[in-house]
Amino acid sequence: MARSAGFLATAVTGDGTVVGGARGALHVGERVLPWERIRSATWDADTATLTVVTEADTVALTFDGGATRLLALVRERITASVVLQRPFPGGRVVARRALTGERTVAWQVEYDADVPSPQAEAAATAALAQARADVGL
Repeated sequence: MARSAGFLATAVTGDGTVVGGARGALHVGERVLPWERIRSATWDADTATLTVVTEADTVALTFDGGATRLLALVRERITASVVLQRPFPGGRVVARRALTGERTVAWQVEYDADVPSPQAEAAATAALAQARADVGL
């Protein structure tokens, strides 16, 4: 993976994996993680580890150094993908849009607990319907 492949920032993990941030996605080796599918990314400065949580899994990336530009890009791109965020008791509804010009909105429900209560599920259903109505989708 070379910087000429359209990456805005790159860094190499301790095990040699090239991580590149492009306009539409974070590339981790051969994996492509679209920004709108990333729920969160956290940086642990003590261990130099970036933890990326997607809809499907969690990816932990440990860097030896030189990741400052990539970290700033990750924060900016994930934030830019959020169209709307609405809290409800027990979690939040998040609408995200691809940063590649697509107009499709991906709706996500994020719960505060690993196993949501029936009340939180009911609140999520209502919050999702209201959020969709508010933005006309």
